[in-house]
Amino acid sequence: MTIDLGSNRTSLQFMAVVIGVSAMMLALTYGAGLLIPIIVAFILTNVLEALIEQMVKHFKMPQLIAVPLCVIIVFLLISAFVYIIVDQVDEFIAAWPRYFNRLAGLIDSMTLLLGQEIMTRVQTALSNLNLATHLPSAVGSAGGILLNFGLVLIYAGFLLAERGRIFKSLVQLPRNPIERENIATVLTAVSDGVRQYLFVKTVISLITAATSYAILRYLGLDFAETWALIIFFLNYIPSIGSALGVVFPALLALVQFDTITPFFVLAIGLTALQFSIGNILEPALMGRSLNLSPFVIIVSLAFWSTIWGVAGAFLAVPITAVIVILCREIKGCEWVAVLLSNAETKPYP
Repeated sequence: MTIDLGSNRTSLQFMAVVIGVSAMMLALTYGAGLLIPIIVAFILTNVLEALIEQMVKHFKMPQLIAVPLCVIIVFLLISAFVYIIVDQVDEFIAAWPRYFNRLAGLIDSMTLLLGQEIMTRVQTALSNLNLATHLPSAVGSAGGILLNFGLVLIYAGFLLAERGRIFKSLVQLPRNPIERENIATVLTAVSDGVRQYLFVKTVISLITAATSYAILRYLGLDFAETWALIIFFLNYIPSIGSALGVVFPALLALVQFDTITPFFVLAIGLTALQFSIGNILEPALMGRSLNLSPFVIIVSLAFWSTIWGVAGAFLAVPITAVIVILCREIKGCEWVAVLLSNAETKPYP
């Protein structure tokens, strides 16, 4: 009897990979409550570091002044976001009956087009939509999000305070000086790439939200501030986020105004804005080094949304971008960056 050691070794390696992937999936699924705030804190810390770097570089501001100033700016932005959401909840509740009546009128006018049976089902669904029933759960979810964001701020504060010590500790792990130098080079390149990506993406999101707000205010759309805030966050989700940032305000325009003209104007205006920023301004600022494959983006959104829900949808692309940057800088892993990027991207140094 002969034993094929090569076959056994291959089987063991395959089993080890399966066990490792299964353990990782379990850790990601059941550790979401711990991992999501840490990842968001890491992203926020890199945005803060990029902002600090810009202040020191372009405005010649001492770092002792730039650090607390950036923290104050972020705190004021978060406070403004919370104020906008809380302030417009009552306005939305008051406007809901008007939207409901307008939507019911649109449904009646579409009965001949779609058929009585389909429209009866739609009307039944709308009649069962009780805002007073669903609003408390939504407010509770918002409260949970704010509580988690408080935890994120605590994590970000510690990461920002200890960023230099963490870097030095990682560099000192190997005993070989050459390996230390290589690790320092890789960590610096990865950190610079992540900061550049997140900073540019945040600036693009702010520009998109500000210009969208101007369009919404010009047309007189209700809750323009809230929609601008939503568009800001949706812009972190490529393609799908941009589409949702057009669809949602356009649907509100459809039920708010008595004519259909504002709907078309808003849809065309926001689409042209998203297209111009996404295809002209963003590539000019971001470059082509992180041009992720559209298929990879869709798969990433599906994967992270499945295990982490809405938070996963927002974190999917930043996580994938970090993986691309990391693999691009680690020797032997460049092929992963190639697979995750478009064919025209050149992830190799």
